[in-house]
Amino acid sequence: MTNGLVAFAIVFGFLQIYAALAAIDFGAGVLYLVGQFRKDHELSDAVIHYMSPVWETTGVFIICFVVGLGGFFPGTIELYSSALIVPATIALGLIVLRGVAFTHAHQAAKPGWPTVLAFGLSSLLIPVFLGPFFTVTEVGLRPGGQQLHAWTHPLSFAIAAVGLAYMWALSSTFLAYWTQRRAPAVAGRFSRIAVYGNAVTLPATGALLVALQSTSGYHYDSLVQLWPIGIVIGVLAIAAGVLV
Repeated sequence: MTNGLVAFAIVFGFLQIYAALAAIDFGAGVLYLVGQFRKDHELSDAVIHYMSPVWETTGVFIICFVVGLGGFFPGTIELYSSALIVPATIALGLIVLRGVAFTHAHQAAKPGWPTVLAFGLSSLLIPVFLGPFFTVTEVGLRPGGQQLHAWTHPLSFAIAAVGLAYMWALSSTFLAYWTQRRAPAVAGRFSRIAVYGNAVTLPATGALLVALQSTSGYHYDSLVQLWPIGIVIGVLAIAAGVLV
């Protein structure tokens, strides 16, 4: 194994850990907002009870990813900084806003709607603004208007759709598991949400493959060759939502 592969494995590992933990964290924020809108206080209270502000430390992994990416592959910093300064700045601002709102919602006896909206909407929008980071690796840079090109590319919307469905399903599955003993009725609602989230992930993944096919045929062909693994993952995800 070459040094480049080892470096890539380390950087990619940090990204995968952050993706899984952030999906649970951000999905919980969206579920909290849904619970408040539906006046389902048991659901929103369960989110606050089981998701403490300690989860904000997941940002350490994205910092390790960025530092590792710049250290091992210096050219990527110029690529991302020139193409994605606007969405990156917005995403960073939303992450800070979400952390403040999350802490306030966790400590306040009855958070006001500004806190609820800041917590829920920032959780919903962060994946949308992170999508262009992956798009740039596929479409590259375009002289003049390159930020808008990456931001509005169909692949960015497909990635955002998959991210939203994934975080919805993973977060609700996680919360269903942790609430099944103390609040089985709430756990049942989380389980149903997980099933819906996993069901939405399937067409979202299909849209991602279509967008990827027209953008990067090599990566599309590589993913299609792994279709048995995709089916197994889909079945296990749906089974987890049903069984939990």
